[in-house]
Amino acid sequence: MAGFKTHLSVAVGVSAIVDVVALSVGIVSAKEAVLFFLLGSIGGILPDIDSDSSIPLKFLSFSFGFMIAFGIILAKVDIYSIIELLIAWAILYLIFHYVLLYAFKKFTKHRGMIHSVPAGIMFGILTTNLFYYFFNFTEFKSWLAGLFVFIGFLSHLILDEIYSVDLKGKKLKKSFGTAFKFYTPKDGRSTLIIYVITIFLLYNSPNYNDFVYIFTSSKFYTLLQSNLIPDGIWFADIYNSIKNIF
Repeated sequence: MAGFKTHLSVAVGVSAIVDVVALSVGIVSAKEAVLFFLLGSIGGILPDIDSDSSIPLKFLSFSFGFMIAFGIILAKVDIYSIIELLIAWAILYLIFHYVLLYAFKKFTKHRGMIHSVPAGIMFGILTTNLFYYFFNFTEFKSWLAGLFVFIGFLSHLILDEIYSVDLKGKKLKKSFGTAFKFYTPKDGRSTLIIYVITIFLLYNSPNYNDFVYIFTSSKFYTLLQSNLIPDGIWFADIYNSIKNIF
């Protein structure tokens, strides 16, 4: 199984590539690209939060607790006073960081259903809902945020499966098949819970018609293809620059 640094490095690389594509076709701004890049990178370490002593769990339990509590407060900033908002933020943070985190540790185990494709979909849709309902992003941008988390998450699962293949010994390790999975045979309860939560989140998610339309339109792929390969002028500029140096 790959280590924390490897997972983070791969997630960063994958997120950067997807980010560049999104920028090149004009579906995100430069500022949004930074945010989506961070989301993809975080998605790359999410599958390991089911390990009680893992670095991802310690990092995400603090940062997510802070961000979620703060995001909820921002939605109510026009209603309550500063003192009320600070008290509410502190209470929400403590509930997330201690109560929900304790429950999470209690009912999850490493390489369980959190480390699965359905869990990646769940976290992606959860991100979509958070960005739409609490951070006031558009429907399309909210789904795009969820997509980045899912892509980062998926890169983690695929990398673990690659590491479970012993190329030197030409055999599969015991961990093979435990990362990129859709259910856990020995834990039907966790499997059911993940699917139920995912369906619930999807049912309450924002409209995805624009998201689907953009990524299935011929215009998107035409624009992508035109920006994929550099033209002759670009090569000529590079050649002339090198020639002038020497």
